Amino acid sequence: MPRNSVLFVALLGLFALMGLGIAGLFYGGLWLSAKLLFLGYGLAGLGVAVLTVGVLPAALFTRRWGWVGRGMIYVSYAWAAALWMWATVVLYRLWGAIGLFLGLILLGVGSLPMAGWALVVHREFRVFGGMLLGVFAVFFLYSLGSRLSTEARS
Repeated sequence: MPRNSVLFVALLGLFALMGLGIAGLFYGGLWLSAKLLFLGYGLAGLGVAVLTVGVLPAALFTRRWGWVGRGMIYVSYAWAAALWMWATVVLYRLWGAIGLFLGLILLGVGSLPMAGWALVVHREFRVFGGMLLGVFAVFFLYSLGSRLSTEARS
């Protein structure tokens, strides 16, 4: 067997293994998002409860602003994780594995923007508006928490 053909077969095998690894990560991430979506919703709901009962009333006292800011940042992380898992499942349901592949690997924009695009293409404007509201809430809560944390330090 010539040396070039051995190298070709070795490279072909390497690319096949890499493709199988990427597919495993792909479907594994999708499976994990689908199975843990209820947990993401639970954490987001717990974040709302902690935010309304514990964090926001403590914001009335300036001594607690650092603690309040960190609490808001942690709640925004929980909301963002739930939103990402939801968007991954929505993207897969609307566009299948090809849409998920395009969003995560090929275009590199992630499942959230691709899910938004899929919702617009499928004319699901109310769901798209709810997703935009969720993204705005995550960024608003994070920026407010970050501001309160830095104000507490100064």
